[in-house]
Amino acid sequence: MYIDFHAHILPGLDHGCKNIEEAKQQLELAKKAKVTCIVATSHFYPHSESVASFLNRREEAYQAMKQLAQEAGIQVKLAAEVLLCEGMENMEDLDKLCVSNTNTMLLELPQNGEWSTGLQESLIRIQTDKNIRVLLAHVERYPKKKMLELMEQGFRVQMNGDYIASFKPKSLLKQAIKKQLLYGIGSDIHGVKKGYRAYHKAIKKLGKEVPALMERAESLLTGKVD
Repeated sequence: MYIDFHAHILPGLDHGCKNIEEAKQQLELAKKAKVTCIVATSHFYPHSESVASFLNRREEAYQAMKQLAQEAGIQVKLAAEVLLCEGMENMEDLDKLCVSNTNTMLLELPQNGEWSTGLQESLIRIQTDKNIRVLLAHVERYPKKKMLELMEQGFRVQMNGDYIASFKPKSLLKQAIKKQLLYGIGSDIHGVKKGYRAYHKAIKKLGKEVPALMERAESLLTGKVD
């Protein structure tokens, strides 16, 4: 079972998928890549929308493409790509942004500016005080030193297929695999232009690491995490 742990596949919910026709095409591309489970991680920006509003829009988008996913034989797990902000641990209903029926949340980190002490404290408190299992989204986009520090603290990470499949130095990837903290590969699919080519290449490149990686990903979806 191949799990895509980061995908923008719900129609009209964010800039990742324009409409139901594009969602259908994305599902077809996922099926060709032998993906059997997609974690739908549409963007959630806490400064621009309430949790309740996001959940309502997400449910409408999911219902619109639910039948298509069933016909493709692909399980869709509802989640969100949540932008971390200072004080987020105090947000009402924060746990409802976790992957459905789990306490796992995909967190996107700010990509500009310095990390404030308050931001780092919020990241830690979300996991310790709120009992939310944090999965850091596409960590290859952030300063490597900071990501290595967070992995030293035990934070689980997700990486995108295009990074894994590229020919750039992979010290971050090697450390994530060595520490068994890589818990998900993502297509991060937006539209259909790039599709699942990079995801498929990443699977091939990881080779013998794939079964253990998919087991870890599945453990987050079932709640059976060490």
